[in-house]
Amino acid sequence: MSDIDTNTHILVGLNQLADQVALITDTQQWRGDDILSWLAKIEAELQPHSLTNSKLVWPESAPIPRALYPLVALKLGLELVKPETNNDESASIQAHTVSNFFDSAQPVNLNFKDSGDSQLNKGVIHQLQQALQTETQSPVLISEQDDFCCFCILANWWNATAVIIVAPITNAAKALRSIELSRAETTVLSWPMLSQISQHPALPLANLRALKKLVVSSQQLISPSDLAKISNKLPPAITPWLVTEVHTLPMANAMQLINTERKAITNALTQHPAVDKATAVMSETNAIWAVFAEAKSRTTPHSNDWLNMSEFEQGINAQFEHIDFDFALTVLERLNHTALLSMLNGLQHLGLYLQKKQSHTETEIFNKAQVAPQHQGLILRWLKVLEREQLVTVKSNNWQIAVEPNVCSDQAMAQAWQQLKTNWQHISGSSLTIDYARISAQTLPDLIQGKVQAVHILFPQGSTELACALYQEGIPAQYQQQAAVQLLTRIINHWSGDQPISIIELGAGTGSTTQALLPSLDALYEKNSVEFNYLFTDLSTAFHDSFNQNYPQPRPWFKQDIYDIDHRPRPQGYNNNSVDIVIAGGVLNAAKNTDEALAGIAELLKPGGWFILTEPTSEEYWVMASQAFMLTQAEDDRANAESTFLSYQQWLTALQSANFEMVVDLPKSSHPLARQGHRFMALRAKPNKQSLTATMLSEQIYHLTPNHACEVVDCLPYKTAGELDSDLLQQWANALTQSKRGIA
Repeated sequence: MSDIDTNTHILVGLNQLADQVALITDTQQWRGDDILSWLAKIEAELQPHSLTNSKLVWPESAPIPRALYPLVALKLGLELVKPETNNDESASIQAHTVSNFFDSAQPVNLNFKDSGDSQLNKGVIHQLQQALQTETQSPVLISEQDDFCCFCILANWWNATAVIIVAPITNAAKALRSIELSRAETTVLSWPMLSQISQHPALPLANLRALKKLVVSSQQLISPSDLAKISNKLPPAITPWLVTEVHTLPMANAMQLINTERKAITNALTQHPAVDKATAVMSETNAIWAVFAEAKSRTTPHSNDWLNMSEFEQGINAQFEHIDFDFALTVLERLNHTALLSMLNGLQHLGLYLQKKQSHTETEIFNKAQVAPQHQGLILRWLKVLEREQLVTVKSNNWQIAVEPNVCSDQAMAQAWQQLKTNWQHISGSSLTIDYARISAQTLPDLIQGKVQAVHILFPQGSTELACALYQEGIPAQYQQQAAVQLLTRIINHWSGDQPISIIELGAGTGSTTQALLPSLDALYEKNSVEFNYLFTDLSTAFHDSFNQNYPQPRPWFKQDIYDIDHRPRPQGYNNNSVDIVIAGGVLNAAKNTDEALAGIAELLKPGGWFILTEPTSEEYWVMASQAFMLTQAEDDRANAESTFLSYQQWLTALQSANFEMVVDLPKSSHPLARQGHRFMALRAKPNKQSLTATMLSEQIYHLTPNHACEVVDCLPYKTAGELDSDLLQQWANALTQSKRGIA
């Protein structure tokens, strides 16, 4: 339809109204003739010389409401700019050019610069004219809430229908009251206002018998579930229409349109060679399409030959050529033995095992030592390891000391700790680890009774100095960190993807692993061969602040966020299958349930993604006498085995169950560090799945709907065989379209 036709139809409609009311406000009424006369007067008075800088400013006293300004612009081919004053009775109208000022056939942009630019053309007015048509031509009620209502006025005059303009409606109760009083057959509302009305308790009681049609404005399509909820709450006699920037149609047709669009998106997704199954769900929060797809199975295994394991191990070992492993391990073993004696010493300070061969039942130990309930399980594990190391014996639930009490006296312990400090300092150049273990040992009576929290010993006055030392001074920790540096460097150098590598470190804590990685990552970034992003996460932002104080230099590839290993990624705002590399340095032993934590990590990783893991796999007695007081009660195999850490075999079982494929497992059994039980493992996630990313999905459907969010899932949710769980999918869609975290 041409521009001239649009103008003509509106003017014809006003002519039909003639001496009838065409516009009703709270204070005044205009007939059709009044509006036409005003328009003719303005057109006659407009002359090129009246323009200043191609702009015409209406006088503040102009006796016309703001709703009529679009009619002037439409008739004269002008761009309407909202007045800069607060007076609604003034406006500025600017010509495209002086030469075409009176040429109404020129294209028109009605640009209201309010809370953002919104452009409506004459085609939209034509669509509104169709939506607002009524059989009786009774007045249409419009709330002057936004500029969209101005165009509804023009569309109504096209239909030769009067308009009732009410003051902006701010709540559902006022809206219902206005509709009742107007007795209008048609009402124009915004989608948010209609949503409020649908939930208002007065809706069933409102007298809406005169209302036949609702025209609802929205910036975009509404989700089918929301459309259905609203439609079901409206009286059956009311026909709701939905008007968006693209569509003007009855709500019932809108639902059909959405279903058609969903099918088109799903069909396009399943055409991708790596997609097995897919579905699309419109978010209830912002009407964005959320797309979920499963990857097809992989027929050939990942090749890891490029890693060159022999060269990789040599690179690690070269960093420790100066280390006397036998001496270092002997000192570690002495540390563990001293910790065992400290357990007995702590119990002696609480009135237990003061005499040779003295014995106590578990109940006597708990009662006499006043063991805090939350630590009773830990003290039982103490007794069992003390028995294993032949420091106590047990018979008929009586635990008897098997060594002379003076072996663990204060004097003997002081000498043992001093010797350990000297030896440890000789190995690492520092003794903070021994200082921490000694302070913890001396505080055991208060720790056992719950009078002191272990976290305050590890972080005195909030300092992270001791905690940093625990993960940097020990030779096993240094070996693991060096392995992480060597492997991550090789993975990045070998990378062949066209998207930046996404790396997330879980439980980064004091940043010891990050610190070890920084020099290599800085060099790789400067090399600029491959882009990558590194997300440093922990449960507490306190670790972020501490790390930033030590490493204040900003890095464009480095970010920080929160991640809780005890919860799945999606509820925390992280998308599934969005990460290329996950690093977990000694953090999973703090998880409540290792299997659940691994399942969450598997969800995070893309098919074939790398999981770099470091963990102790044997009991460390000095940890049992210090950090163990901070650990939550395990809900996995550790609880069954009554141990602080999973065994090596338990780790292998757990990793296999989470669909991880082992690639690197160090140190080898022939290495001196193997007997210590600290493992460095690197695995590939979902090795049986083809490579599929959210970017691939997005490229596949962009031509159908540029406004979307994509997520690769390991398995679509089903209620029964063949029936998708629509409720759970809707939850996923709402979470996906609001997700702000993640680095993919």
